[in-house]
Amino acid sequence: MLLLVLFLVILEILLLVSLGRTIGATSVLALLLGTGAVGLLILRRRMRLAIRSIAAGLLQRREGFRSALYGEGLLLFGAFLLVLPGLISDAVGAACLVIGAVTWRRPPQQEASEDIIDVPFHVHDEDP
Repeated sequence: MLLLVLFLVILEILLLVSLGRTIGATSVLALLLGTGAVGLLILRRRMRLAIRSIAAGLLQRREGFRSALYGEGLLLFGAFLLVLPGLISDAVGAACLVIGAVTWRRPPQQEASEDIIDVPFHVHDEDP
């Protein structure tokens, strides 16, 4: 695990240096600061809403809560990765934001319950 983290750090540094040679150091610095600011903005806005949503879902035992939690978790994790400096973490963070936003917006699917019997029925009005 430690070797993987070390490998990712070295790869991030190599990518930043090569991108700095290509587009310039100030552009790379502006890119890193910009993605960090966007990540912080998303974290500030979504954190309170996520905590409220998670708490309400736990208290009410809502259906589809697991998918909402998954979407909120991906949004927060993606924002956290945007705050970290690096191109790989920014790319993975942006992917998490997109997947989390799609999952969060999706209407919750009803889970099967033993208490509910779903059968088709028709109402016939009879004239007396």
